[in-house]
Amino acid sequence: MDIKVNFGNTEYNVEIEKKGDKYRCKIGDNTFNTQFQFIGKNEIVMNLGNSDIVSEFIQDRDKTIVYIDGERYEFKEKEETKGKEENETQENIIKAPMPGLIVKVDAKKGDKIKKGDILVILEAMKMQHEFKSKGDMLVKDVFVKEGEQVEAFATLVELSPIK
Repeated sequence: MDIKVNFGNTEYNVEIEKKGDKYRCKIGDNTFNTQFQFIGKNEIVMNLGNSDIVSEFIQDRDKTIVYIDGERYEFKEKEETKGKEENETQENIIKAPMPGLIVKVDAKKGDKIKKGDILVILEAMKMQHEFKSKGDMLVKDVFVKEGEQVEAFATLVELSPIK
């Protein structure tokens, strides 16, 4: 998965690959191997080499804001800029903002849904997060089942405009 990270006035491209319970993160020419563990509602411990780093994160619509030692980092999934159609496709793909448990799936492939309909409920950090339709759409595909654990940025549902 490719994401962009904004720190200060600089934007960095980051590649993240999951291997077992560890993550490989590549930023430029630097590669880091790490593990994450949730320790509170909005807190994680990231193990980096011989160091444990405690950080707090906040999900804000299409980005995740992480505070590490008082420094603010913004993470946003990298969007393709190949044209309007590509960007519309990105907006119609609902992804998990963080790892969690799928507690409810209301969407089924082929369903016609209305703006505000709940598609999926994800439980993460002792909170339930509802993912709702942003408009009248058709459910193109559902990629998760109730009771399933998902990773951050996992695709949950794909929608398409009703024509």
